[in-house]
Amino acid sequence: MGFTITHNVIIKQELPAVGIVCANPQRTKRLVAAYFEKKQILVDNWGIKIYKGTYNECHIFVGSVPMGAGGAGFAFLEMYNAGATHIIRFGSNDKNVNENNLKQIHLVAYADNLVGLMRDQGYPSHDWGKCIAATSSLNQHIFKVALAHNLQIQRVVCHHLEDYHAFNHPEALPDIQQKMVQSKIRQFDQSTEHACWDMETAALFLRAEQSNKQAASVLQSVQKTGSPLPYEGKGSAQVLAFELEIAKVLLETLSSV
Repeated sequence: MGFTITHNVIIKQELPAVGIVCANPQRTKRLVAAYFEKKQILVDNWGIKIYKGTYNECHIFVGSVPMGAGGAGFAFLEMYNAGATHIIRFGSNDKNVNENNLKQIHLVAYADNLVGLMRDQGYPSHDWGKCIAATSSLNQHIFKVALAHNLQIQRVVCHHLEDYHAFNHPEALPDIQQKMVQSKIRQFDQSTEHACWDMETAALFLRAEQSNKQAASVLQSVQKTGSPLPYEGKGSAQVLAFELEIAKVLLETLSSV
């Protein structure tokens, strides 16, 4: 017996089959404003907000979910229960962001290091943190559309983080914890040449696997540290313009699957 919409707490009505989901609600608003001439709010509760619109005559939802595997995993399950079949996460890469990769699209092939959500769902301990793959056919479609738009796109592995600040600023931790986190970062760096990390991709892939649905994750490198808020510092206009280019690729992909 699997989960159905009757088990949902927040998403009580059917969703379009395809959608884009962000953990950044401001990104969600920007995408909807740019590409949905007419929109309808389907859900707005407990940190989950979902808009419905039309792109290329296809009904598509664009939504925002809470940060982290717990809240995002909750939302992804309810989205699949409510009729979603294809979900693309549009998020941010938080690993080694620099001027050389700001125009690089990171297409996640698989994600790993998801422990808490798998543990609490009863997975055996030897499976905690295992590699969970994106849907290869959906990834291939995104890749082709991106190339057709002359955009740089690279397949990567995504390492799941539960604590953003610990991994991005291990020097701020007490000595023992700092050494443990730095050891984990070295382990990440040795495992693959092309890698990124975030807090929601692995949860999406797990929910898709459990629901027998499709999922992909596309990450944009965004500089988040420093005094200005993300998207408000130096070069923010270029970052925001590139965000809409990526969104167009994802919308074209979903409207033609």
